Amino acid sequence: MSTVDLLQEIHHLRFATPDVIERGLLNAWRTYKVSDITRQLQSEAGREIYAEAIVFESADAPKTFYPKTLSELVVEHFAATFEGGSGPEGLTCQQLRDFGALLDVELPILQLLEVDNETFWKRVVKAKCTPMVKFHKYERDSTTNWKELGIELKVSEVIEHETPEYWFEGDLETILEKVQPFVQKLAISQLQPYKQIESEENYEEYKVYNPTPDLCSHGSLIVLKHLTNLTSLSLVFGLQDASRGYERRFFMFSLDDVKNLAQAMVLLPNLREFKISRSRMEPDKLKLLLEQLATMKIETLDLPYCYLGCDAGMLLAKYISKCPDTLISLNLSGNFLDGQQIETMGYGINVYQGMLKKLDISHNPIGEAGVLTLGGAIKKTKHVEELNVTGCEMGEQGAFRVVQLLGFHQPLRVLHMNCTPLGRSGGKKLIEVLKENWFVEEVSCKFCNLKPSHEKRIQSILRRNKKFKAARQNSIASGDSPPSPNGQSMPQ
Repeated sequence: MSTVDLLQEIHHLRFATPDVIERGLLNAWRTYKVSDITRQLQSEAGREIYAEAIVFESADAPKTFYPKTLSELVVEHFAATFEGGSGPEGLTCQQLRDFGALLDVELPILQLLEVDNETFWKRVVKAKCTPMVKFHKYERDSTTNWKELGIELKVSEVIEHETPEYWFEGDLETILEKVQPFVQKLAISQLQPYKQIESEENYEEYKVYNPTPDLCSHGSLIVLKHLTNLTSLSLVFGLQDASRGYERRFFMFSLDDVKNLAQAMVLLPNLREFKISRSRMEPDKLKLLLEQLATMKIETLDLPYCYLGCDAGMLLAKYISKCPDTLISLNLSGNFLDGQQIETMGYGINVYQGMLKKLDISHNPIGEAGVLTLGGAIKKTKHVEELNVTGCEMGEQGAFRVVQLLGFHQPLRVLHMNCTPLGRSGGKKLIEVLKENWFVEEVSCKFCNLKPSHEKRIQSILRRNKKFKAARQNSIASGDSPPSPNGQSMPQ
């Protein structure tokens, strides 16, 4: 048996600082210690006493290979046999970190609710968070609550993986009741619809390959009513990963799904951020959803890539005009809103009593007409400090109209208009407008056919504005009158 094999087979006893060890023990160890050469003899294969299993450590001696200590073996045993509770007691800080590094992240959520171990919950977040860049973002944030975030991710996973037939027969409802104190933000994607299989005696089972939306119901979202601390909810009915086999039902959902969701939202008084994306939102579903949202104090509403088109402008206008004055951000990117829908929605924005600070209508075919009607809706209002019209198929004339918004709409601070053909004339106009507007903070105009000299000039003006903003903030903080663009003081 080789030296390495022998050392792996035996458990070592470790003693520190030989000068404090009993002299007789040390002498006996030196006498009966087996050499490396002897250890390789065939006669040593059946040996049961190993003097070399005792290791004397010196504080200044370099460490060599040591097998696991008894405490390490105990921690491993605790982690392997953990079945719930707060975890083992009496461990040192390092042992607690080791326990958190060994505990299985795939354990059922109900067994983990009492565990307060940052090492473990950080591993859970890393394992469940996609894409990985989000994990690194959380890691850089010193305020991240790893336990709450880890529980939220595991709860989302449970909801996504549970088949709808067992939502109220299994543990799902119990889980949501137990995790209620920890869950404030929930992002659910790839909900599983009910199986569309009909079977009859003596007939082969078959699937409905082109179902209508009413046949594409999912588990009843009324189960979310238990999460009364929820402040942010994100849903995706569509399929995120189509590599496992395409079925049309994965991209559809029923009116009953929206009704169940609305019933749950009645019992979520703290909900402030709501998002549905990559889901086919027909007018009847949108109407029902917005009617419920209009009764809530929603601050951020995101409906990207929901196939919004015909009648969506009217429904959105009604919602905006009736909702509480808490709405500050509206994201409608990636839909089919044209100039007519933007014009209709603009009526609602114009009469809105709150302050809609952020509007994202990117990747909608709004055209030049949509820009004109939007400008008319927000003119002489405090709405829209940030506007995104990237990829809106508006041509050079439409792009020119967007630049004009910076000239006459003073609240506008941030403008995203990438993939919009400004050209030379538009670039000159943009520079002229920015030179006069010291309050614009950001203009994104990539792939806009600008001359390199125009791009440099635009960035130079924006740096000027950034310095001007910092000077104003410093003056206000010190109690002085903030400076004006011409160098004179102006009222706060």
